[in-house]
Amino acid sequence: MEYLKSIFFIIYFICSIVGLGWYVFKILSPKNQYVNSGILACLGLSVLITIGGFLNYFHNITLKFIFAILLIGTFNYFLYIKENGVIIIQNIIKIINMIKEDKILFIIVIIYLLIFFLQLFVTLSSNEFNLHDDLQGYFVFAEKIKQTGFLGADPYSERRLISSLGGKYFLDAILLFALSWQNLHIMDRVVGLVVLLMMVSGIFSTINVSMRLKTLFLISLVLIIPPTVNITALCLATSLFFALFYFYHYYEFFNVGFKRAIGMALLLSALISLKTSFLPPAFAVISAFYFNQFIFVNNKRQTNIIFEYVICILLAFIFLLPWMLAMHQSSGTLMYPLLGLGFHGSVYGTFLKPNSEFGFSNFTSLAGEFLNPIFAFWTFVVFGLMKSKMVCNNYKKLLPHFVLFLAVIAIAFSTGGYGVMRFTFPFIFAISIYSLIEILHQENNGLNKSEKFGKYLLFYFIGSNLSIFLAVLPKYNNIIKFNLNNSILVSKTEKMNYFSLQSVIPKGETLLVRLNHNYLLDFKRNLIYIADYPGGSSPPPGMPFFKGPDLLSEYLINKKIRYIAYSYREQANFAKEIYVNRLDKKTNAWIRTEAQHTFDFQDNILLLSKTRKILFDDGENFVIDLNDKKSVQERKS
Repeated sequence: MEYLKSIFFIIYFICSIVGLGWYVFKILSPKNQYVNSGILACLGLSVLITIGGFLNYFHNITLKFIFAILLIGTFNYFLYIKENGVIIIQNIIKIINMIKEDKILFIIVIIYLLIFFLQLFVTLSSNEFNLHDDLQGYFVFAEKIKQTGFLGADPYSERRLISSLGGKYFLDAILLFALSWQNLHIMDRVVGLVVLLMMVSGIFSTINVSMRLKTLFLISLVLIIPPTVNITALCLATSLFFALFYFYHYYEFFNVGFKRAIGMALLLSALISLKTSFLPPAFAVISAFYFNQFIFVNNKRQTNIIFEYVICILLAFIFLLPWMLAMHQSSGTLMYPLLGLGFHGSVYGTFLKPNSEFGFSNFTSLAGEFLNPIFAFWTFVVFGLMKSKMVCNNYKKLLPHFVLFLAVIAIAFSTGGYGVMRFTFPFIFAISIYSLIEILHQENNGLNKSEKFGKYLLFYFIGSNLSIFLAVLPKYNNIIKFNLNNSILVSKTEKMNYFSLQSVIPKGETLLVRLNHNYLLDFKRNLIYIADYPGGSSPPPGMPFFKGPDLLSEYLINKKIRYIAYSYREQANFAKEIYVNRLDKKTNAWIRTEAQHTFDFQDNILLLSKTRKILFDDGENFVIDLNDKKSVQERKS
């Protein structure tokens, strides 16, 4: 039953964002033409995230508003089907007939469907989540929105400051209105992948490539194992970047001028709201797009292009402004790090940034990242594009690759060479597969100096993805068992324990928490701040570290925080015995600093529990009252 509910949600949500995209498309480009439904889904998703920013700012993200927005999208989806249904049905019948007539194609399609449904099964419901990023941060942000109607402030959360303005948390909250925490991979891993498949299938319906190659290409996409370490946006971002490249090449998709600026600004702002690290590549592609337009139009129109570019950037800023204002209220900056460091720990001196110790070891780490198959694939794709017989076209198509390479360098430097593949995957993967489609199309139409390079590249891509898929496959056993047993992520007993924990704190009081499952708390009852990575973010003059527990207590009391909850038995899933290797000098400065500060914070909380009154202790978690010091006799006992 839960699976059917999840599948219904996915179908309903995707239909809704397609409908929203169709409605906006009719405004921005009122031409009677069939439009790729995947492209419309990306446009609709961008609109939804933009609306979410304004709803968040006015504290109105409620089930009623979400249902109304999705209902409008669904209504417009039926209008889209009504207008384009004949074309869609004709395409489906054409594909079915091809499959009937070609046994090899039939086998390829069956393989594609088997892999797709396996990937679907292990992502619809899962117990594989990041113990730190997800359970202590990203789950909380989505749950807060669901309970309170807005994201709220979390000045002691590093994840709140450095990761996303809020777009992804808003989408996850929409999912939580219908489903549960164990389904939180759906929004990125399922919706993101399905939208990408829709876009690729839509493009294939318009170009001259054999049906076998098309299906093999789709297999290569469902085989891909993104470098997922938490529930932040990778596949969703890949889809949005792919749509951006589509608009880059089909520049007349929107009406030229103000309307096109709106469409491009929606995509740009959606990407940045999902994750601020997407700003450099998204901005680079938008800039490359307008640079191309400026170069290849007559002199009379160049002023219009500059004006449109400026309008696009201003509109993107306006669309992002509600999310940015919420970030400022929470963490002291409109956008980290571009518009200020805010409450980041590096401002106070002890907390190092990822590139603080950039040196030779970072370059060796970076070299290892560039050996990833995706980077190799990207290199081969660029080489394939250079074989095009259309020299002028070559320049246009290679420019986004060049600006994205610069974006990779910028991201690599800002992270100190750590996790570059993960941070750059969405745009590298998106431009690589888009360009491979172009190469296959060129070869089939005699526009490329090579006749088979694209096909060889596709088989290389399938092979590399298949090898990674097979390596990961054994890890699916745990998830499959979890799903077949209809297991749940958190037991009723654990939920009741958290209820009991919170009930000892007076209603309305402020609470700082470092628990295994922060998201189980009632965010309406108390003002709750999370310390996902202590020291990563804190209001001035900065949380004290390496100075003992009393100074920490004094700081928190001055910030009107009287109560602290801590999962002491498992050390909030960050036990020193397990993660002590992160203190190694060879470890990236960012990761090492997080570990140093976390261990110090946890040690100080334990010391405070010996001198402050313990209001609750169930053997797993405790709550201490910083204002209530134990007597000497109580300490001895």
